[in-house]
Amino acid sequence: MLIVLIFSTITPVSIVGYYGIITATNTLRDLALANLQKKINDSSENIINNLENIGYDILFLSKVPPIQGIVRARNNNSIDLQGNSTYDAWRERLSVIFIEFMQTKPYYMQLRYLDESGNEMVRVNSDGLIVKNIPEEQLQNKAKREYFTETMTLNLGEIYVSPINLNREQGKIEIPYKPTIRYATPIFSADGKRQGIIIANLLVDRMFQKLKQENQNPIGTAFIINQDGYYLYTPNEEKEWGFELNTDEKIQKYYSAKVSDKILSGGQSDIVNGVDSVITYNTIFLQENNTNKFLVVVYDLPKKLYLLKPIILKI
Repeated sequence: MLIVLIFSTITPVSIVGYYGIITATNTLRDLALANLQKKINDSSENIINNLENIGYDILFLSKVPPIQGIVRARNNNSIDLQGNSTYDAWRERLSVIFIEFMQTKPYYMQLRYLDESGNEMVRVNSDGLIVKNIPEEQLQNKAKREYFTETMTLNLGEIYVSPINLNREQGKIEIPYKPTIRYATPIFSADGKRQGIIIANLLVDRMFQKLKQENQNPIGTAFIINQDGYYLYTPNEEKEWGFELNTDEKIQKYYSAKVSDKILSGGQSDIVNGVDSVITYNTIFLQENNTNKFLVVVYDLPKKLYLLKPIILKI
């Protein structure tokens, strides 16, 4: 009788304890997921804010007075009667504006004004420390580049945003690598004729800085891929830039088709269960009206560390 009584007492306590453990475990999982999503959202917001500011900058630069001064001078034998100035004088003024602008924003690598035939008229380069105006004899024709041909089809006030890729000079990838994004907008004369484009080349390392900081924590891995699954940033640098270097390094190589397709589906703040890890991701569209050109910020957390994550994050 005593044994039966003891057993009947222990059994309910064991059941309550078991369900208590399950409840606590689920709570920890919820906390882990919430923290993963917060990390992804914070990193994504940082990148989005940077991209939006670039758009504002390129529209501002397209409206500075030397732009229309150059347009008027080019259409009147190098003399701008309205501004009482010459083509060369307006070019010099624009280069000064570009130089001063880039000195305050060192992540700008190039600012250029190209004419309607793709010829560089003004070009200022920066390595982050030294900003210099490029002499006229070193200017190039960029008529065949995608950023030029696409921008020349846009309307006034519209912005072209390039994919992120490695910068090229004279057709060759620069060494050391310079991951670059380009923003451009078309220029029109007062009577509505196309007069070329203003284009900015920017180093993207600054945009990825917050994600790089996440990888200083040895738990989990943060990385960025493009719409095709190629790595733009990952702690393992050998995986980066597969589409530029003709390698097969992309997420499809490391994740199942189901998982990789989900990550590349354009979802926002979503979570995927992989075989050995929990993956959260967020999609960043480079242009509002183009769903085919985007980045994906990804955070991969091994399942064996899944429950430890809230504690490590000091919740």
